[in-house]
Amino acid sequence: MFEKIKIYMRSKDKVYIYMNEEILFFENQELSSILENLREESETDEEMAVSIILHYPYFLFEEDLQAKNNFINKNMKYIYKKYYLNHMENRYVNLYMERKQINDIKNSCRQAGFKLMDIKTDFDIIYGFSKEEDIEILQVGEINSVRMLVKNEKIEELEKLDLKLEDMEDRENFDFGDMKTFFCEEEDIRNIFQNEELENNINFLSKNNQLELGDLKNIKLKDVLVVVVLIGIYVFLNGMIPLGKQVEKNNNLKKQVKSLESEYLKEKNEKLPDYSEELSKLNEIDNGIKRKEYYSFIKFLVDNSINGIDYTKVKYENKKWLIQGEIENFDNFEKFESSVRKKYENSELGYIKDNDETTVFEYTVSEKE
Repeated sequence: MFEKIKIYMRSKDKVYIYMNEEILFFENQELSSILENLREESETDEEMAVSIILHYPYFLFEEDLQAKNNFINKNMKYIYKKYYLNHMENRYVNLYMERKQINDIKNSCRQAGFKLMDIKTDFDIIYGFSKEEDIEILQVGEINSVRMLVKNEKIEELEKLDLKLEDMEDRENFDFGDMKTFFCEEEDIRNIFQNEELENNINFLSKNNQLELGDLKNIKLKDVLVVVVLIGIYVFLNGMIPLGKQVEKNNNLKKQVKSLESEYLKEKNEKLPDYSEELSKLNEIDNGIKRKEYYSFIKFLVDNSINGIDYTKVKYENKKWLIQGEIENFDNFEKFESSVRKKYENSELGYIKDNDETTVFEYTVSEKE
């Protein structure tokens, strides 16, 4: 059974695997193929954790995107993180990575049964385990190189150099002075793997950048005093303006309003007209004699009032009934409309309007010819 697997991608064709303290090298193989082979060798169906470290050419700096300065294009095509050089001075560079690359890595891991934990960059890891001393760092890459000048655990300078690994085959003849150099030796690769889990490393799977621990160490006494003063002012103002009591008061008012609202609705329902006696009488008449059509229509309106319809106007003129009313529940209006059309073929909707609290309508019903 493997422990957490770490993968360092120098390029698509140059991949290093770190597991059980061993380093494996894969050349000219796709990440998906490598992961599938690892899954077969693991002889387990459990989901395994994997961390991805990418060589810095996978990432782009702001100047790399100057030709693509369309704001929408950058934000649709790339995900970016603020890579802080110094939090206290708010100095940072925007670091971009294509969304497609991230999604391809996610899909390769998921299809092979691996749980992707993070996506990090090698030069940030190198800075993380080298920043304890003031130093100039040169990392020679597959396409170009990156140089960092570190002072007081902060990156004072960060730049790309037009220098690649294949140009350094006779590196013994180069004088790097006091520079700390990183190529692609086994020791360099192992250092990157073993320091990958530093908490302050930038992670392209996380939602937010994390604060560097070095920035916390360098906070001066005056900065602490400023924070203390601000806290004191807050406590003082909080005492002068009893915000907690005001919030409690507002909550009580809300409860009272809700209670009054419930009582009002209950009382309103209790005061709705009771047509039960009229309905009973009309039913007796309906069963005993053949009455005139307008009595039947009035009975129809009374029957439908149980759906919550309030009639505001009922008028008979020129062999036509004009009905106006209002209703709170539109579903009940649909029931009313269905009843009208079913019983009276010569019916016509005049209008229907939705007010803030009710729906008002007008119907015209003509007598049968």
